[in-house]
Amino acid sequence: VYTFDLDEQKLVSHHTIASTPRIENGWSNLRIINDDGNNYLLIKIETFEDDMVHSDGKSNAAYEFIVYDIENNQSKKIMGPDELLGSIGSASFSNSTLFISSQSSNGVEINQYDIENDKWGTKQAFDLGDAKTDLSPYMKAMNGKLYLIYATTNGHTLFIGDVETEESLYEGQLKVKNKGEDQKNYRLYFYRIEFVQ
Repeated sequence: VYTFDLDEQKLVSHHTIASTPRIENGWSNLRIINDDGNNYLLIKIETFEDDMVHSDGKSNAAYEFIVYDIENNQSKKIMGPDELLGSIGSASFSNSTLFISSQSSNGVEINQYDIENDKWGTKQAFDLGDAKTDLSPYMKAMNGKLYLIYATTNGHTLFIGDVETEESLYEGQLKVKNKGEDQKNYRLYFYRIEFVQ
């Protein structure tokens, strides 16, 4: 983190809030997840060593998650069950709550983490029915609503729910029209949803 004094036009301070460890036989990765207009960053650190491969061929990477409060210049490590932390695919912030999505056998689960109270909240499960399991759903918490977009065998489904009540507010289909013959193997991906006034 670099802090600048804009009036004086000089660097005031800098310090490290997260780093990846040095791995002899393996690799490490650092990813920063940020929502526009939010006061927090989620930092995901993943490490994998060659000796972490089990006899069945599956690997066992180690994960560490840090939430950084931009306004107060404070960071804290998120603690939770390994199976939950290891399955985090995407995350989104709404005020001081972190929404974390992970795929389950028949859909997606949304876990809530209260940053200020350092506490895991309720878990919401969504049965995605005919969702394509090879594509991760897109999830965004914004303006008190949770947006979930996932690929199906016939396009995409858009789900909007109330963050507080968990009530379904809208569910509809997104379909690509006039797809040419040379585009039949193309896929539609969602990377961002914005609120426009």
